[in-house]
Amino acid sequence: FHGAEVDIHPDGELDYDDNILESLDHVIASVHQPLTKWRNRDEGENTESLLTALRHPSVNMLGHPSGRILQGREGYAYNLQEIIKQISELRSKGRALAVELNSSPYRLDMDWRELIHVRKAKIPVSIAPDAHSVEGLNDARFGVEIGRKAWLEPKDVLNCRSITELSEFGFHPKMN
Repeated sequence: FHGAEVDIHPDGELDYDDNILESLDHVIASVHQPLTKWRNRDEGENTESLLTALRHPSVNMLGHPSGRILQGREGYAYNLQEIIKQISELRSKGRALAVELNSSPYRLDMDWRELIHVRKAKIPVSIAPDAHSVEGLNDARFGVEIGRKAWLEPKDVLNCRSITELSEFGFHPKMN
């Protein structure tokens, strides 16, 4: 599988062209832009921008949804229940959608209390180390611990699935 984490602009558009997105097996949409724009807006605007990104046909994962950095910056306001509802609706129509649990000890985003709602909605979770070096791969253990705190089981976690199961989920390798 090959994919990319792409930035969600404040209007919900993505920072890659559609022809590039269509060539990828998976696309993680995340907010990276200056978060002052996101933090200075209300919950409704932020939620709608996230939903716009999730509706893009190439997107199959929402990355570190709150944008927080622990002991560094607050996240921005968004309506998690609305995000869960939209992901569930899209999944019921056959879309492969999941959320990321960013394992960086500086993020741990999603919060374990939010993950409980995700688990109850049967939305798969990907535990990602957010590694910026080989050593950063070890941070996955923090995500596993947060997942345990939210009572995630292997069936809830994309990382626990085989290649065949990921293909059945909806990640389809493109033979380019």
